[in-house]
Amino acid sequence: MRRRLPRAERRAQLLDVATSCFGERGYHPTSMDDIAEAAGVTKPVLYQHFDSKEDLYIAVIEHIGEVLRARIDDFAFEGASTKERVREGIEVFFGVFDTRSSMLKLFFGSEYVTERVQEEVTRATSRAAESVGSLLARARELSPEQAVVVGRTFVTSVQAIAREADGASDERRELMLSSLAKLLTGGIRAFEPRNDELTKNPE
Repeated sequence: MRRRLPRAERRAQLLDVATSCFGERGYHPTSMDDIAEAAGVTKPVLYQHFDSKEDLYIAVIEHIGEVLRARIDDFAFEGASTKERVREGIEVFFGVFDTRSSMLKLFFGSEYVTERVQEEVTRATSRAAESVGSLLARARELSPEQAVVVGRTFVTSVQAIAREADGASDERRELMLSSLAKLLTGGIRAFEPRNDELTKNPE
């Protein structure tokens, strides 16, 4: 007999399954029936947790945004150089999204679903940009306003490269990522390093 999951655990399971389904097929081709079947539940159970496919998709976007920020925080170790922070930041974005996933296309601007979904995508990417800016401000002398600008520039640049890298060979993808890392590192190094950064990691 199948074990009945607690509500929070069931919701988390449904989110994981929905993320996979939407990521593989995209929003419009994926139905609530598809997700319920993949999760091994009935459609009424799915609707107990999410009022509509749009609500479920927005919950998936929120979840991915949380994962993205958590990954950024994970590599915010003390003593890392600016170059290491930049490259790791780029890898975080590409690691969270499969480059052939519709989720990457959604987050990075080449797939539109609904206005509500787009608003949540904008919020999620803005929060990620804030996290990146805060991280880089640990290495360079950035005012809060400058950190916001740098974070947004970082995310916008990664968005552009992500679109180009979609479907590219591993060799070309690495070339694009390394070139972007050099470009962003050079720009960030235009700001003065913090004293503790010089002590721990002279450039």
